[in-house]
Amino acid sequence: MLYLGRIAIEQSDGDEAVIWLEQAVKKNDHSSLYYQWLGTAYSVKGLSANPLSRMTLLGSLKRAMERSVELDSSNVEARVNLLQFYLNAPALMGGGVDKAREQAVAIMARNPYQGRLQWGRLTLRSTRLRAPRTRR
Repeated sequence: MLYLGRIAIEQSDGDEAVIWLEQAVKKNDHSSLYYQWLGTAYSVKGLSANPLSRMTLLGSLKRAMERSVELDSSNVEARVNLLQFYLNAPALMGGGVDKAREQAVAIMARNPYQGRLQWGRLTLRSTRLRAPRTRR
């Protein structure tokens, strides 16, 4: 089920990926890897969803990513995905730079190379947020 879901993700078929990965999670709800990929499937599905459905998927994506990190705190890929969620999601849906920063610190402790990449992402995002807008 995991691999069928991953194949569907590679084919940008979010609906199919979610079906397979939800089944995988039902079979083993203690697998950080399954939740990580389920979150990715929700993300792919959200790309083609209407705005209302996308809001529902954001909640599911957040829960899957947080559960993945909860099950295995050393899963750096899950932490990177969660950091990206926090950076891109509106505060109303649980996003925020401070939460992303917490993940970056945790990533740095586990994988310094990946941690530096994520700090760069945070710095770039913070610069965009603070940069004055110019009129054309």
